[in-house]
Amino acid sequence: MYDSLSHICSFDDNEESLLLCDNCDLGYHTYCFVPKIERIPDGDWYCFKCIRKFLGHKQMCYVCGRDGTILKNNDKQILSKCEKCSRLFHSKCLPNAKFFKTTLKWHCTNCVSNKSKNIRIDEFKAPDLEKMPRKRGRKRKCPLLNENIDIDDSKKVKKQKENETKEANNSLKKLNSFSERLTLKKIKQQNESDLYKCRILLNELVRHKYSNYFMFRVNEKEYPDYYTLIKEPIDLSTIKEKFKTKFYRNKEQFAYDCRLIFDNCECYNEDDSQIGQAGHKLRAFFETKWLKLFD
Repeated sequence: MYDSLSHICSFDDNEESLLLCDNCDLGYHTYCFVPKIERIPDGDWYCFKCIRKFLGHKQMCYVCGRDGTILKNNDKQILSKCEKCSRLFHSKCLPNAKFFKTTLKWHCTNCVSNKSKNIRIDEFKAPDLEKMPRKRGRKRKCPLLNENIDIDDSKKVKKQKENETKEANNSLKKLNSFSERLTLKKIKQQNESDLYKCRILLNELVRHKYSNYFMFRVNEKEYPDYYTLIKEPIDLSTIKEKFKTKFYRNKEQFAYDCRLIFDNCECYNEDDSQIGQAGHKLRAFFETKWLKLFD
């Protein structure tokens, strides 16, 4: 179960635009990110909060995914930290966050909403930098957030749009790369867990009373036509050796070799022979244990 609340804007509307993180199961509106996500990504998707933990980054905005400080249009943006949930964000990325002048602390939109559900987020505004005290005898090197920008300068506007497009493309590339790395890590952990269960199953096969017919390679002197009929000979000792050399990458490779033993037995031996009967009973034992372990 998951809640339909977006953990950036703290609203529970537009559920069709809600994107769920495959690691923490928290929801985010696609249009709340900076830049906004135009389409739902293919495959697994991870929020910037989980990506930050995975990469070990100490500083990363959970709205835009950029770390450290940003210099954009001569405007220096510094990461702010929510006093309650310790999320990091740029004040421009989260304009509805609340700044307390008395304590000089920030509260993100989500924490502000949880504190007072009767008040809409629209009523909270970022601090008015014009009213904040200035240091005497010093001029600002960077323009304030609410200064007017000359929109008549077409070249400047065009260059700004090009830079924003490049930043959006770079952000999407990084996000896809992080998602691929996290997905590969999950697959590797799952395969290690599956192969551990396969080792247990192999030990049970070796201890089975009918396994003595399939422990070692077939003696070519006793059965001279065996290797003419059987193109892929295999036995339990060979499977044990493959585990020692870490040959198997997943449970499917192990299951293929085990079933190959039974297929070879059925191909070479009559069903009513002693070895043929042993092969059928050992196959039934294997398939029963396999279903209990993996289904």
